Amino acid sequence: MNKTNNEISELKSKLSKAKQDAISDSLTGFLNRRGYEQKLTDIDIRETHSSLMIDIDHFKRINDNFGHLIGDKVIQKVALSIKNHISDIDIAVRYGGEEFMVIIVNKPINEAKNIAEQIRLTINNLKLKQKNSDNFLPQISVSIGIAETKHDKHWQDLIQRADKALYEAQLSGRNLTKTTV
Repeated sequence: MNKTNNEISELKSKLSKAKQDAISDSLTGFLNRRGYEQKLTDIDIRETHSSLMIDIDHFKRINDNFGHLIGDKVIQKVALSIKNHISDIDIAVRYGGEEFMVIIVNKPINEAKNIAEQIRLTINNLKLKQKNSDNFLPQISVSIGIAETKHDKHWQDLIQRADKALYEAQLSGRNLTKTTV
C-alpha cells in the first residue's frame, strides 16, 4: 500500500510538471502563448491594464554573427531584465523568437511607460561578454510598444495596439518606447 501511494504521488508530481511545461517557455521560464491565454482568463479586461510588446533590435545579426547559443543567452538576459522590473502579478510571455509581451496588471499607461523605460535602459546598459574569447557583444537594445485597455472586449485588441506602437518604435529608429491610444 505504501509503495502504491508513493507511485501515485510521483505520478501526480510528473503530471503537474508536464502541465507547467506545456504552458512555459523552456528558455526563459516565461509563459508561452498557451500559458498566457489561460492566465488572461483570470483577469477582468474591464479594469485598467497595460501591455508592453518588446522586441530585441536586430536580433538576427546576433544569431548570424555569434551563433544561436549566444542568441539564446541574449534572450535569457533580456528576459531576466524584464522579470526584474515587473511585479509578481504581471504576466510575462515569450511571444515569439525574440519578442516578449508583458501584461502590466492594474496599472495605467503612465506607470507602464516608466516600467518600459526602466527595462529598455537596463537592457541597453548590459555588457555581455563571450566566455571563449573575452570579446564583448555589440550593445543590445529593445524597442517597446505600450498600450492600455480602453473599453476592450478582447485581450487581442490591447495586444494589437501595443504591437502597433512597437512597430512605430522600430520605424522611428529602434531602442525606443512608444505608446498608442
